[in-house]
Amino acid sequence: MVVAMFALILVAVLLPASSLGGQESLLRSLSEQQSWFVHAALFVGFGGTIGFRLVTAGRSGVAASWVTAAAVVIAAFATLTEVAQLGVNGRNAAIGDWIADLLGMIGGLTFALAVGPLANDWVTARHNR
Repeated sequence: MVVAMFALILVAVLLPASSLGGQESLLRSLSEQQSWFVHAALFVGFGGTIGFRLVTAGRSGVAASWVTAAAVVIAAFATLTEVAQLGVNGRNAAIGDWIADLLGMIGGLTFALAVGPLANDWVTARHNR
């Protein structure tokens, strides 16, 4: 799932704007006018996916060092995707999009770390019946 989210983000932010349809298409409108929302949503999913993976891997708890490492790697990925957009036709790098990436990542990780242990316990309890 982590690899799928990684690939989805690459496709969503690095696809040339001309491939998103005509000027009136919903995808192009979202890409051009509400790109911060798209970025935040993608990185909520990415941060959440990685956060849930950390929770399920460490059954007794997640070390702060792993969460910090995950946040640094995701932030670096967010930075690279913004810089890479400079070379894509119809795309541009924007500080607002990068901030949305970081806020989305923080939100996704926080949600996963808060809810993940409860979900993990529920799945384990149902599986052991």
